[in-house]
Amino acid sequence: SADQGDRVVAGQVLARLDAAELEKTLNAAQANLALLAATRKRLEAEADKAAAVSKWARAEARRMAALYKEGSVSKSDNDRAEREADTAQADEARARAALEENTQASAAAEAEMGSLQEKLDKSVLHAPMDALVIRREVERGDVVTMNESVFTLVATGEMWVRTWVDEGFLGELKAGQSARIEWVSGQSGCNAGKVKRIGREVDRETHELLVDVVLESVCEQFAVGQRARIWIELARTDAKVRAPREFVYGAGSDSPWVFVKAGPFITRSAVRIGFHGLDQFAIEEGVSPGAVLLRPAAPKTQLKAGHFARVTEDAP
Repeated sequence: SADQGDRVVAGQVLARLDAAELEKTLNAAQANLALLAATRKRLEAEADKAAAVSKWARAEARRMAALYKEGSVSKSDNDRAEREADTAQADEARARAALEENTQASAAAEAEMGSLQEKLDKSVLHAPMDALVIRREVERGDVVTMNESVFTLVATGEMWVRTWVDEGFLGELKAGQSARIEWVSGQSGCNAGKVKRIGREVDRETHELLVDVVLESVCEQFAVGQRARIWIELARTDAKVRAPREFVYGAGSDSPWVFVKAGPFITRSAVRIGFHGLDQFAIEEGVSPGAVLLRPAAPKTQLKAGHFARVTEDAP
């Protein structure tokens, strides 16, 4: 049987419930149906025979009645022929009734057998889809009651990530936009996705709405509910200069700037920032392509315009 953490395919057997008593009942129902089928053949033959006898007896009674009117036979002979015709007709009716009773019993037996077979089929649990078993609720030998959960599965055909986005971006969000997923666990190989669905209800307290992103590839290892940061590409820019975030100062202010190497010295240049991505800014004005941007070599040091510039690592 399947266990927690197993990957399963559609139709795969997950577990089998103990159905020994059900199988015995089904076998008995099959035997009863076979007996009814055999009995039906005999009853059909008896009904056909009774119908033939009844037909002959009724014809004989009509013949005797005609002869009696002519005075060719006695009244007792005529009465006997009539009684024999009535008896044959009653025998035929009983045979037909027995055959009809057998038909109804067979139909009931077939319905019972079908119901038992359906229950027996349900005693074998199959995976309804390609999935991952994230929880197994019972162990071997446990008693399972009606409507009790045995396994919890998640489909692996598609993997979704849900994120909260500020309502201010609602006008820019569109289904199909590219997204990048950064897992808190540091997973790689499943970081690209697309916006699948945009929520239509904003949280009254946080003023955020839900956005669902579907991954382009399913993670090899994942856990339902794991955390991630999602970056959605709202637009693209043709800016020729792009700077890493750590080289741009005052990015959240009205007057951002960068430090640029001008000959042997440091200069400060005001810039106009356009779109920004996960780790870069698009600089639309203030820096020419090919310029060498500067940042301190040590975390706690500061750059100052006019000072001598010494590049200790490759420029971005």
